[in-house]
Amino acid sequence: MIRKMIIIMILITFIFPISIFSQPSDLTDRELLIQLYGKIEFIERTVRRIEDNSKNVTANVNLMEKRITKNEINIAGFYEKLGELVARWNYLLGLFVTFIIGIFIWMWRKTYNGNKSIKQNKQTNN
Repeated sequence: MIRKMIIIMILITFIFPISIFSQPSDLTDRELLIQLYGKIEFIERTVRRIEDNSKNVTANVNLMEKRITKNEINIAGFYEKLGELVARWNYLLGLFVTFIIGIFIWMWRKTYNGNKSIKQNKQTNN
């Protein structure tokens, strides 16, 4: 019973659209040609639209390639500038550290003048 119902449903599924949407057989040759010509025009319009879309897609792809190339150039330039900036800051940082160490050494020598002078200063004060 279930098999028969499934077979009937499948037959209805395939036969129903064919019977509703099939062309009536009493059309004249002229009417068939007019319908065929309309379908051909529709296909031509679709092809033209697809060609126009493909031209737009090609133009968009070319534009994106130009943008990507420009961005790559910008990124490369940014890395070069960043490298120069890091080199400058490293140089300035080195100068600053050297200056601080120099001041520290100068202050240490001026204040303590080595361990011997501290001992001598203590002995002379007593």
